[in-house]
Amino acid sequence: MPKQLFGVHGTYATALFQSAGSAGNLDKVEADLKNFVGHIDSNDAFRAFLTNPTIPRVSKKADIDAILAKGKFTPTTKAFFGTLAENGRLAETAKINEKFVELMNAHRGEVAAVVTSAEALSKSQLKTLEKSCASFLNKGESIKLEARVDPDILGGLTLQVGDRFMDLSISNKINKMHNMLSESV
Repeated sequence: MPKQLFGVHGTYATALFQSAGSAGNLDKVEADLKNFVGHIDSNDAFRAFLTNPTIPRVSKKADIDAILAKGKFTPTTKAFFGTLAENGRLAETAKINEKFVELMNAHRGEVAAVVTSAEALSKSQLKTLEKSCASFLNKGESIKLEARVDPDILGGLTLQVGDRFMDLSISNKINKMHNMLSESV
């Protein structure tokens, strides 16, 4: 297991990861999940069906089985969604997928990094930042950098690499100065 996850979503994602790993189809199951979540995001009626608590679980399972039979989903994926339907957890699919992606990234040696800046960073700035983040990595790991923009930080940036967080934002410095001034009064 590349990393330990907790909570309901983590438990389901871990079970799916182990099952797909045993079957030798991790990449295909990852693609299946992404495809399924894409349909949830783009189809309001499908999302409403998955989240509707008044539809009996048996009916949902039969409908999910019929939907998956039309696609090219792996037997692992079909069994997983059958289990979600039986347990009344289909509405949790997107969150389970997020945890599964975490496991797949860890399996590939990819470390998630999120940089937040007040304005969009250039490609060269992002490349420089990726190189700087290399010092946080273990051998065999690579950075998977996501850039976000948040004007509220005023300037500078925040950086989350795995479980490490650095706040180099102007707003953080202003807050620290404000707190120091408040304490001295």
